[in-house]
Amino acid sequence: MGPCFLVPGEAEPTLQVVSITRENMTEWLHGGFEWLTSEIDYAQPCIALVREGRAVSICRSVRITSNAHEAGLETLDLFRGRGYAAAVVAGWAMAVRELGGIPLYSTSWENLASQSVARKSALSLYGVNFTVT
Repeated sequence: MGPCFLVPGEAEPTLQVVSITRENMTEWLHGGFEWLTSEIDYAQPCIALVREGRAVSICRSVRITSNAHEAGLETLDLFRGRGYAAAVVAGWAMAVRELGGIPLYSTSWENLASQSVARKSALSLYGVNFTVT
């Protein structure tokens, strides 16, 4: 359970980001993101921030409908706390909007780091996720 956000239309990356595709994935997805190569075709758009010749923060579409995409966000531990996550979320949101989709971001109440990204990115709270078991 946790908060759900809309990424605002004016969101733009504050740092340079790149799009990760099947064609360039081997160039960037090493040193921590090798697992993503098996799902790259289903995780588009996929936006990364590159440092030291590799992707260190990635935002990709993990749930996709005809109207909206939900973000999946990962940043390598050594590169957290530098604003990289906010940059890739903004870049991903721009790419989703270019496809005609609505960019959504959700997290759990326990994930304080993810909530911090939402706060720093000025995302708009629109609801709360919950699970029925």
